[in-house]
Amino acid sequence: MEILVDDLSLPALDAGKADAVALFVARDERPLRGLAGLCDWRLCGSLSRTLLDGFFSGERGEVLLTTSRGRLPAPRIFLFGLGDAGGAAEAAAGAWTKALATLRLAGVRSALVGVPWTGLGVDRTLDVWAAALAQAPERQILLGDPRELQRWRDSSARRVAVDWRRARESPAPDGEPPRGGRPRAMPRALGR
Repeated sequence: MEILVDDLSLPALDAGKADAVALFVARDERPLRGLAGLCDWRLCGSLSRTLLDGFFSGERGEVLLTTSRGRLPAPRIFLFGLGDAGGAAEAAAGAWTKALATLRLAGVRSALVGVPWTGLGVDRTLDVWAAALAQAPERQILLGDPRELQRWRDSSARRVAVDWRRARESPAPDGEPPRGGRPRAMPRALGR
């Protein structure tokens, strides 16, 4: 199993070649934040329109599969509902476990994952993630707060034997150079 980590940024999103993107959305989180906000920006607001139209609401346990229409480095986008943002810390553990199992069942071999930090401590997050690794795709690119990812990476080295690397230092799985280029501007409201 290969685990790559990177900061939550447009260049990291653009460089993250994968089969799918896994996004975690709380019911009352508007505008979208984190990786969901970055993806929505790249998709010209289509995720926000999906929410506004009521096709997906972010209810706890809700799952939606959609396509990136070539605007992201992954063709498929999975959205996982967390319920209310206030209770998201409890829901994040179950949502992440469900997400990894869903991605595996869908035949996803590599996934770009927006880590649902929402109130979970690093140790609890790691415990949930480590317990779900058996159902995880073979290759994961985790995007999140660089300090949290570094702490998480350091503590996991003692608990979980996986290949940890920075994503943009690693070659793409099929030997292609990572996508990237010059990052495009993004409204401040959609950032971290």
